[in-house]
Amino acid sequence: MIHTDLETYIASYGDHGKLHRLQFIAHRGSPRIKSEALHHLLTVAKRLDNVKMYQEAHSALKGLLDENVDPMLGSLPHMETDWVNATTRNNAQQQQVFEQDLHQAKVTQIKDSIRLALMASATFYFRRGNYEEALKHYSKSREYTVEAPNVLEMCFASIETVVMLSRYTDIISYAAKAQHTPYKTPKDNARVTAAHGLYYLKLRKYKDAAESFLGLKPNELGESFKNVLTVQDVALYGSLCALASYTRTELNEKIGEKSVFRETLDFVPIIRDLTLDFCQCHYKRCLEALYKIKPSADLDVYLSAHWTELIRNIRDKAIVQYFSPFLSVSLANLAAELNTDVEGIETEAANLIAEKKISAKIDSHKKVLLQRDTDLRRSTYKDAMRLGQEFFESTQQLLLRMNLVKYDMAVKPSRK
Repeated sequence: MIHTDLETYIASYGDHGKLHRLQFIAHRGSPRIKSEALHHLLTVAKRLDNVKMYQEAHSALKGLLDENVDPMLGSLPHMETDWVNATTRNNAQQQQVFEQDLHQAKVTQIKDSIRLALMASATFYFRRGNYEEALKHYSKSREYTVEAPNVLEMCFASIETVVMLSRYTDIISYAAKAQHTPYKTPKDNARVTAAHGLYYLKLRKYKDAAESFLGLKPNELGESFKNVLTVQDVALYGSLCALASYTRTELNEKIGEKSVFRETLDFVPIIRDLTLDFCQCHYKRCLEALYKIKPSADLDVYLSAHWTELIRNIRDKAIVQYFSPFLSVSLANLAAELNTDVEGIETEAANLIAEKKISAKIDSHKKVLLQRDTDLRRSTYKDAMRLGQEFFESTQQLLLRMNLVKYDMAVKPSRK
């Protein structure tokens, strides 16, 4: 859980993944979480020789501690001015070397030398947090990249860079190029699928996101994409997107014991349990577990913007599925099952009726949700008669056409 054990949470990510998530948490968490995130940011920034991030994190931490007199927030570390100056000089010298190497490679006009120089420069900028400059160099290397392994290297590096820049709509162009590149390993395919899943999640195409995440095998993804996603993230995002968008039949098929995703779910027991609770119609337990992880979801850089919509969709599905077998349901019983009060569930049910997600009406006096009268026998009979009439008409048309052709009465095109 992010809000209870931040150090354990970020341990599974690469340094740039840590940086991306810690920056987000430092802007959204409680003062305690912000302080912890900023302390971690200082450590990661130093490890990456990212002077700008180090200075920004130190300044933000100083402002936070000045505003909040709380010993639990810790103390302000000493600004390591000597390290800042030395690293700034060293970075400038290295940048000059990379620029000279690139210039020399362009003079030789050897494509692979130019590609290597561009990739080296891009990696230099990426490591130090200059993602815009890194992306420019990755993009320039594209025209000098021919071999499949090099194309894949460029695509995956570019995906990581646009994610760091929060330009999620740009993911698809690099993911599509990687997808159509031959000679991919299972690990490469897993990264492409994970990138598609994140892209669809950010576009709020939850069913498409679920399809991507649920198709990933944890042993194939592994740590290969840890600056962007981990297996635990796949379990969380995949299960929530599936619960919010899949039908009950689809859930049972794709999250059943023999499914690929079941192995992924085992990496996060709380997510596995709440997902199975929903599939087994234990809605109260499922929703209670979801509310427990809400504080962590609010601090997740990808999930936080979608949490409210996903939970609303999951609750709506729970109401529809709970009500579907019955002619009438007590709102009090429904409220107890969905962990809310009668007034709240009445409002939710009214919204579902207005959106035509359930065919029902509410008895506000008796506090009962009633199935609308439907004569299934009559509607089935009408459907059968309609289909029979359509079949009869189409058969008549075919017979008429056959007779016209048989007796040479069909109009033929004029010959010129």
